[in-house]
Amino acid sequence: MPTGVYKRKKIPATKNQMIARLRNLKKAIEANVGSKHSKETKNKISKANKNNPKLVGQRHSPKTEFKKGHKPESPFLKGMTPWNKGLKGLMSGSESPNWKGGITPFLRHLRTSFEYKQWRKEVFERDDYTCQTCGVRGVGIHADHIKMFSDILRENNVDNYKDAVKCDELWDLSNGQTLCEKCHCKKTKLDLKRNWGFRKTAVGKLPKKE
Repeated sequence: MPTGVYKRKKIPATKNQMIARLRNLKKAIEANVGSKHSKETKNKISKANKNNPKLVGQRHSPKTEFKKGHKPESPFLKGMTPWNKGLKGLMSGSESPNWKGGITPFLRHLRTSFEYKQWRKEVFERDDYTCQTCGVRGVGIHADHIKMFSDILRENNVDNYKDAVKCDELWDLSNGQTLCEKCHCKKTKLDLKRNWGFRKTAVGKLPKKE
């Protein structure tokens, strides 16, 4: 029988093993979220680190540490004029091509209102806090409007909070669904692509830049 030292080959993990490891890691992370070390544990960690020769007096090597008087490299030299000097407010507010009349405060108020939170809660309870696409339950879920929120506001000419409260289509539960963050992101991208396609066909080809 041959004798000697044999190198043991590392057997790569299968796909199912990797999935199981990731699931266990995720469970461990979720179990420890928000937990804090006790004073006894902190003292033990502190004593262990103080007695560790690898950590006592540790510093970067002369090649990687910053020298005294080190100045970070920058393409901007002293005396050069910034490209945006005197251009404060350029392409902002009403000068922006995406300006919609200053509706951001209105939308922020609407999405933090009691009516919106109540609609969101009722959608979650109806769907049992479960994503209607992939079946994930209770983790990073969103209440999504099947018909886009912005489309409803535009079609009903809603531009203030009072009109939004009176708009029945905005609070229709049948137009709501529970989605996880990943599925919500995919659905929003598809909606935006679809809307952009409709606008292009309605407006026609965009003019070429000269």
